[in-house]
Amino acid sequence: MLINARQTDLNELPNYLAPQMGRKNLIIIFFCLNGFLLEAQELKQEREVYLDRSEMPGAILELLDSLVPNATKLKYLQETDGAHESYEVKFDFKHRKYSVEFSKELVLEDVEVDIHHRLLPHEVKSRIDSTLTSFQGHKINKIQKQFSSNGQSDEEIIEASLNDATISKVCYELEVSLKIDNHWEDAEMLFDANGYLIKQRKIIKRESDFIDY
Repeated sequence: MLINARQTDLNELPNYLAPQMGRKNLIIIFFCLNGFLLEAQELKQEREVYLDRSEMPGAILELLDSLVPNATKLKYLQETDGAHESYEVKFDFKHRKYSVEFSKELVLEDVEVDIHHRLLPHEVKSRIDSTLTSFQGHKINKIQKQFSSNGQSDEEIIEASLNDATISKVCYELEVSLKIDNHWEDAEMLFDANGYLIKQRKIIKRESDFIDY
């Protein structure tokens, strides 16, 4: 099951509850709802395998070679996440780390760019921090700004990511460690362009199969 509802906000509870319940009870409801969302999260079981450049589909190589000819530290991978299979190219460009993912049918799925926590837009950062502090403890391991299609071509999406333009759909993907019931676990959290949680998955990975970047 996916979490497709944004993080519960105390100010968004139905108005009819306010006269009947004190703030203490509202806070209890807030954390119970968050606990329900956590239980509903799906698992991320990802496996990444290195490929030689010669093993990558030619259409992917041609597209990236034309748009990012000066990319460095290129890595070519095949990724399996449950039943989903994809191709991925990771590289450095202008001192930033990129990850470009294509479906098995060679359709661009998204481009992810590493971004530091302090560089997030103020309101986005505030909402994400509010979500994370609802847990017993948290640690941010990685943040990526994610660009995906909102009607644009593959070329336009990649160029938008290279220029940090906002013409495409933007989300923020975090890999975090969360303390829940006195136990730490890794999770992937996806936030929309405004900083609201839209999806959360517990990460299950085998270190020998996963390539961190």
